[in-house]
Amino acid sequence: MAREYAKKGKDDRRPGKLRPVGALMHGLTKRALGKHGFSSAALIEEWDNVIGPELAATCQPVKLGFPPRQRDGGTLHIRADSGTALELQHLEPQIIQRVNAFLGYAAVARLAYIQAPITQRQMDARQTAKSRPDPTVAPPIPAATAKEIAAVDDPNLRASLERLGAAIRQSESRDKK
Repeated sequence: MAREYAKKGKDDRRPGKLRPVGALMHGLTKRALGKHGFSSAALIEEWDNVIGPELAATCQPVKLGFPPRQRDGGTLHIRADSGTALELQHLEPQIIQRVNAFLGYAAVARLAYIQAPITQRQMDARQTAKSRPDPTVAPPIPAATAKEIAAVDDPNLRASLERLGAAIRQSESRDKK
């Protein structure tokens, strides 16, 4: 829907008409992001999906620089702490491949690392990823509850009750942490 509004010309825009914020974002961010080599905010917004949540929690894109009068073969500057920068150097070919696949052309030829602390947002994301319990492992069923569930004749109802109990136990164990 936001793209529909963005495609319309200025003649279609009436003052006071409500428009989605997403339709206005490109115009608002183009100048600021253009100074850092990003033609759109897509790479920054989708950084978690491009390189994976584990790596995204430890680094962030800062600048995408290109050679004069070219829009390919650029250098992506990434902020990371010193330990992560070493790991990123080993993963450089995969990261470049993922970024280029996301952008749709060979925009990035190499990575440059800025060894500096990451922002608070990413530190919070890292802590959330570490403290998140494994969703596949539920705490054990209490014996009394297991007896009551086993007494149910309908296998579909029994399976539903087991899933419901597992979800409740996971929720309770998350709240305790």
